[in-house]
Amino acid sequence: MAIFLLWLSIFSFTVFSIALVICVFRFLRSRQAVQGVYLLIVLVFDLWLLTFTYLFFTDVYLRPLSPTARLILGFVRTLVSGAILYLYGELALRLAGRRPTPLMRLLLLIAPGIYCTVVLLSLRAVTLTLAGTVTILYYAYLSALGIRAELARRSRSAAVPAHQNLRVYLHFSTAAFGLLTLSGIPYFFGYTGSLINVLPRAAFCLFWGILEIGVFLRRGYLAERGAEPLHPDFLEDFAITPRESEVIGLVCEGETIRGVADRLFIAEKTVETHLYNIYRKCGCRNRVELTNIVRRYSSAD
Repeated sequence: MAIFLLWLSIFSFTVFSIALVICVFRFLRSRQAVQGVYLLIVLVFDLWLLTFTYLFFTDVYLRPLSPTARLILGFVRTLVSGAILYLYGELALRLAGRRPTPLMRLLLLIAPGIYCTVVLLSLRAVTLTLAGTVTILYYAYLSALGIRAELARRSRSAAVPAHQNLRVYLHFSTAAFGLLTLSGIPYFFGYTGSLINVLPRAAFCLFWGILEIGVFLRRGYLAERGAEPLHPDFLEDFAITPRESEVIGLVCEGETIRGVADRLFIAEKTVETHLYNIYRKCGCRNRVELTNIVRRYSSAD
């Protein structure tokens, strides 16, 4: 069982690292602050999984780490877990359609501060009751943040930003963190070991990585599929750039501004800017007139 869990952790780390690369690519394309926060969360979770995997690897294949090395690793792991609490709180606010203020950010530091203080003070002599309590409260807090963001998102007109990966992540993480609260219950009955410590974390990151890769492949396929190529004379007559051509094709398909942004991995403001330039070049006022011009050139053949 230990060997299976070890390789599951390694595989999860590999899949999740691929998802991290995808998030870097998406952020560089969109330059949205909310995607930047999400990227940091994925990066921190990757480090979080790496520390657990390394610790488990040394226990299975190498000599157990010295008490000092374990203490240092526990310190790093605690700080990483605290960073997750803060970053997820900021992401939840942004997904709820709110821009975090300095006061909000200060309030978001309370939970990570309490968590890090409690855990760091008990690193040398942690009890099973404390470990179970901290685990349950940790994941319950994250799940509560996700539920609050979901409720706020549904009650506000400006909900989640365009990118589908954030909507998928909000649904997945809220449910997953709720389930992970159950991983703290066995501690109260004296059950510990790799099955309890490793399996939930490895499975969580594995499913999250698969979802992220799946969303990326689906969005990439839709973007590649796009619309029918625009007529060369139309592109030449109105000096349409390659990116503007992609926007026009999707608009003529009937996509909204949010849909175009989602499929091209760019911000909605960027789509609006492209549409403004396109309307100005083509001498039209709306998408109906633009579509008619495109169809007129296509029917000329």
